[in-house]
Amino acid sequence: MNARRLLLVTLAVLAAAWLAACGSDSSTSTERSATSSPATHPTPAAKEGAEKPPAHHDSGGGSAQFRTKGGDNSIEELGDEASSSEFEQAATTLHTFLDARAAHDWRAACESLAPLVAQQLEQQFGGGSGGKSQGCAQVLAALSASFTPQALREAAVADADALRAEGERGFLLFEGAHGTAYFMPMSREDGSWKVAAVAASVLP
Repeated sequence: MNARRLLLVTLAVLAAAWLAACGSDSSTSTERSATSSPATHPTPAAKEGAEKPPAHHDSGGGSAQFRTKGGDNSIEELGDEASSSEFEQAATTLHTFLDARAAHDWRAACESLAPLVAQQLEQQFGGGSGGKSQGCAQVLAALSASFTPQALREAAVADADALRAEGERGFLLFEGAHGTAYFMPMSREDGSWKVAAVAASVLP
C-alpha cells in the first residue's frame, strides 16, 4: 500500500475509524510481552471541560506478539522492526496526538499530524460557511464534536508495543481500551515520526 493509497483510504473511512478509536469493544486482544521495560510518557494538561488522560506505560516487545498463524500479518510484517529510539519517538508522538484530542487541544493535535494529512483534512473538510475555509484545528474540533470527553479520554488509552517501518512510512502497533489491538499509520518527516491518520484502526 503506497503512501497516496494509504492517505485516501484513511480519509475514506474517517468516520468509522474515529468511532472505532473512541472505545468500541472488540474480541481482538494481544499477548503482552515481558521482553522490554515499559516506558512512561507525560500527558498534557487538559483544557477546561476536557478529560485528562492517565500517564502512559509502553510495554514494547515488538510486533511478533500481534502475529496470528494463517492470518493477515501484512501490517505486522511491513518493512522491518524499527530501532528502540525510533519506536520511542513514534510512541511519544502518538501519545501527544491522542492526549491532545482528549484535552481538546486541537492545535497541538494538528502539530503531531503529518503535514500532508493536515493539508488533506483542510481540503476535504475545511469548507466553512460564507466561503471561509477552516484550518486543521477547527476541522478536528468539528469532527470530534459528537464525542463525549470521556470517549476521547478512552481513545487516548494506548500501550505502544512496536513500530514497523519501511522507508518513510510505518505502522505503530498498540493495545488500546478493552485489550483491543490497533495500528496507527505513521510518516517520517525530516527524521521525526508523525501521525498519518486522524484515528487508529483495529488490527485485522
